[in-house]
Amino acid sequence: MSRIRDERRAAILLAARGEFCEKGLDAASMAEIARRAGIAKSTIYEYFTSKDQLLQQTCAQLWDEILAAMEEAASPEDSFRDRILRYYHYVERIMGELGGSLNLLVTNDPIRDTLYECVEEFQTLLFQKIGQAVHDAVASGELSAEADVKAITILLTTLPSPILLMSMQRAGIQRPMDVTLYLLL
Repeated sequence: MSRIRDERRAAILLAARGEFCEKGLDAASMAEIARRAGIAKSTIYEYFTSKDQLLQQTCAQLWDEILAAMEEAASPEDSFRDRILRYYHYVERIMGELGGSLNLLVTNDPIRDTLYECVEEFQTLLFQKIGQAVHDAVASGELSAEADVKAITILLTTLPSPILLMSMQRAGIQRPMDVTLYLLL
């Protein structure tokens, strides 16, 4: 792709993320996504064949960003706890940018199934990466040899929940991920 085409595609994905998160799938409008991206509605279809595909690519881009943050957090010089905290701070920031929106999950639109497929793929990758980090922490002695790797992996994978984060923020808890991880680790 050319630089201009890449930039336009990125603008569409950013606009779509905002629209999907603010309005949910049912109310998200391709015309509004185009307006936000500064293009004509028909231009979106030069890049994405449908709202469904646009959602898939929007989710894929977000997951790629989160996985990249995990890779960045995986500095072997840092402790397991510090790496997990750095990753969770990133997730906390992303959730804040997205408004902790659950609108994406509350829909009767058939696109919801696409979203769930994207989430399942992401969870599988995330589970593998966190599971490896937990296994390595047990092997290095950072976590007890008696630690249940699978249970800790499940907890760490599901911990950054939008509901948990919003509840703790409403209660005035600063850095809710730090507090939660302190209890766990």
